[in-house]
Amino acid sequence: MKSLNVLTILLVLSISAFAQNLSAEFKPSAIKLVDDDLPAKAEKVFKADQPRLRMREELIESIAQKMNFAKPKAATAYVPQSISSATEIKQALKQAALKDAGLVQTSGYCDANFVGQPIKFTQTSQLILDDLLYQIHRRYDINFLMGDGIAELPINIRSDNLPWNVLLKSQLFLSGVRAKCIDEKTIELVKNDDLPKLQDTAEVDTKFIKLKFLQPSSGGNVDVAGRSNSRSSGGGGGGGQGC
Repeated sequence: MKSLNVLTILLVLSISAFAQNLSAEFKPSAIKLVDDDLPAKAEKVFKADQPRLRMREELIESIAQKMNFAKPKAATAYVPQSISSATEIKQALKQAALKDAGLVQTSGYCDANFVGQPIKFTQTSQLILDDLLYQIHRRYDINFLMGDGIAELPINIRSDNLPWNVLLKSQLFLSGVRAKCIDEKTIELVKNDDLPKLQDTAEVDTKFIKLKFLQPSSGGNVDVAGRSNSRSSGGGGGGGQGC
């Protein structure tokens, strides 16, 4: 019986010593992943992919602006991740607009309720009106028909996130230019000083002339002046007096 107790005590002491050694040697930091560089590699791939994703988002936003989407920045939600080409993006946005007509603004520049997309335009050198018109054409697909001397008019603009139609309307007013919408995507620009010279804006007076319709008299024909060319019934031969 004593020998059994001694063996039990020795076994307990051995297990305790083994546990202490195991605890002393075990360190969580000693555990290594199969590839301890995996998180760093994943982060590197993610960062490398960011420029491509930003370019795709900018392309979608640009196409949505030209399609007159009310919220171009939100148009990414309507384009599947697998699509990246401009043609496919445009087709996807068309399908989205067909399903929800409210995504696209149907009004144009000449509509008082129209609100264009924000434009940032800050010049660092002397620019002309043609520079502003080019930016609006390139970004928002707006066409311009310009009269003589419009393109060379000087401008001085510093704006940030102002709707493009508000910026354009203000600058045209300062430049003395009248804008007329041909359609939703085409604007005609003419100098105010040139308006009287143009045929479609020249002043036209309409006058009504009352004509006197001539009726033949009972005594004969009447000429244009209303005079009768018939002889008086009381006249004699060749010596009678005419009317």
